[in-house]
Amino acid sequence: YQVFGYGFSKKNGGRVKGGKKIEIIGELAFDMSNLKSIEFHEGLKAIKREAFFMNFDFNIDKGYDDPLTFPSTLEEIGNKAFTNCSSLRAVTIPANVKFGQQIFSNCGMLNKISFEEGAKEIGYAMFMGCEKIYNISIPASVEVIGSKAFQQCSQLRTITVAEGNQHFTAKDNVLFTKDMKNLLVFPAQNIGVKKYEIPNGVERLATASFALTSTLQEVVIPESVDSIGPLAFGRSTSLKKINIPSKVRVIDVGTFDGSEKLEEVIFSEGLQEIGETAFQRCINLTNFHLPSTLKIIGKKAFSEAFSKFEPLELPTSLDSIGYQAFYKTAFGGTLTIPESVTKWGRESFNYMGDVDTVIINSKAVVPMGAFYLSTVHNLRIGKNVPGMQNGAFWSQYHISWLESVEIEEGMKFMGDNNFDGRYTRITIPNSVETMGIYNFGSPELKTLDLGTGLKSTGYLTDSPKLDYL
Repeated sequence: YQVFGYGFSKKNGGRVKGGKKIEIIGELAFDMSNLKSIEFHEGLKAIKREAFFMNFDFNIDKGYDDPLTFPSTLEEIGNKAFTNCSSLRAVTIPANVKFGQQIFSNCGMLNKISFEEGAKEIGYAMFMGCEKIYNISIPASVEVIGSKAFQQCSQLRTITVAEGNQHFTAKDNVLFTKDMKNLLVFPAQNIGVKKYEIPNGVERLATASFALTSTLQEVVIPESVDSIGPLAFGRSTSLKKINIPSKVRVIDVGTFDGSEKLEEVIFSEGLQEIGETAFQRCINLTNFHLPSTLKIIGKKAFSEAFSKFEPLELPTSLDSIGYQAFYKTAFGGTLTIPESVTKWGRESFNYMGDVDTVIINSKAVVPMGAFYLSTVHNLRIGKNVPGMQNGAFWSQYHISWLESVEIEEGMKFMGDNNFDGRYTRITIPNSVETMGIYNFGSPELKTLDLGTGLKSTGYLTDSPKLDYL
């Protein structure tokens, strides 16, 4: 027999006792049902996807130390089967069961986890977002710990591994694989540790391995490390200083996202890619220099990341700049987009703070909104730039600081609304063949010199001071 999917979905409250003939509880069978308690009987073989998803009062009848248990006949628990059961306080992880993903994720009151004798697996993201878990004791029988198993366990203080475990070990309250090559979890509330030196020989930092740490200020990463996983230091709220070893080629998605106190990053030569959101919202980042080997800066890599930085030097090796890569950042002096850039995402420098001069030498088209609503005083566009899309230096209401514009021969086209500012003259090179509308939004414009190659253009300007065309 089975309880079919959606059978009791979204019913209001109640208590369930599984009959001895029920072998399968189907997908979403009791999701959002506000169950007060559940009792499983021998004979049950499978609990399918989201079967008890989002039961906020789940097992509220049970005592504080009375765990949710499962029958010995159980073979499978599906994805998110008990996700968001926010009143669930204790659970016993069964042995010999195939686990799906995120089975107990976001169970906000869960803080007591025990294991049946012989339990071999802690599934992918099994306890992700369980903010009341303080301690984890991994038995000797466990052979697999899935990625993100303890991600966002923001109150986790201690991790221990039983003697005799052949696959994992804990050293100084940090979880590693037995061979000490993979660092898996540094507890978010590893109280009192301000500086941590990763043991030499470690090769990989796992996904979210240091995420949400609250007291850790500096991490020293040895040269043996060649891989840092996504979100590894995400929202590490006290982290101030970090080094990136020379074997690391990629800083992954969100690696330092939200680490608001991060000030100094020491990059090594050899780094090739800074990934999407890698340093997003690192608002105090002031001390770093990009290595000469860097090729890719990903989408939102430094979005909202720094506001007191001196001139930013983009290396001549750089090939790609992603969407909003430097959104809402600020740095002084001169910014040069090197000739090596062939891919350039839109809005990459929009809302950027005070920059004296922007020099564009790239072989890529200047993308839509590249410097939209940014404070740029002087602009020089080199011969390699093939064209400009819409709104590259648009300020929407024409409140802009652009004082001078120089364009070398070579550009072929311009879109719309490209040069807002307060410049008094501009010369369009003979190579430009087409222009869109309202490209010259300076109320101070007096002289506009259009090149001899121009074949078509839209509305030019409404400057009241224009006296030479």
